[in-house]
Amino acid sequence: MNKKGGMAITILVLLVVVVLTSATILLLIQYGVLNPSNEGFQEPILNADFLPFGREGAVVVKAFSFCSYVDDKYDCLEPRNSFDVGERVYFRFTVETSPYSGDIVLIQNYRLLGPRGNVILEADEKDSYHFNLQSEKGSEDIYFRDFIITEESDEPGLYTFELLLTNSVLDKSVKVVEEFVLNE
Repeated sequence: MNKKGGMAITILVLLVVVVLTSATILLLIQYGVLNPSNEGFQEPILNADFLPFGREGAVVVKAFSFCSYVDDKYDCLEPRNSFDVGERVYFRFTVETSPYSGDIVLIQNYRLLGPRGNVILEADEKDSYHFNLQSEKGSEDIYFRDFIITEESDEPGLYTFELLLTNSVLDKSVKVVEEFVLNE
């Protein structure tokens, strides 16, 4: 046998041994025979997110509206886009989203831009709203409501409201941009 053929067979045998050993260890972990310590890790050991497959599902914002008030049943009382300075600007919206493995995790962030384009209010990670739900349905409608407090010192004009919703288990986001007017 020549030297090149012998080296190729040795490399091939080593690769087969490595693949079989890895497969055996992963099967033993999956069936609970081996239990590696997961301390300090937030992700499971057998996280398959490295596979190049997208997660199926969608995040859609439906029925966004500004209101003079939103009640406990998420009804918009007096929908409008014009408010007086110092008045609360209520808003409500519905999110249609799909679960992934029965889980829905929505993260709501928003920011408010003033008439000159300056940032008036920005919800960062610590201020964001997290919503968790278990669902066996193909999609869920989830209702949200909130309000923005305007102050007497706020400048009258056209304000831009940017809403960012993320379904973190689907790794999908949607951004909604709406405008309202503050009158003197």
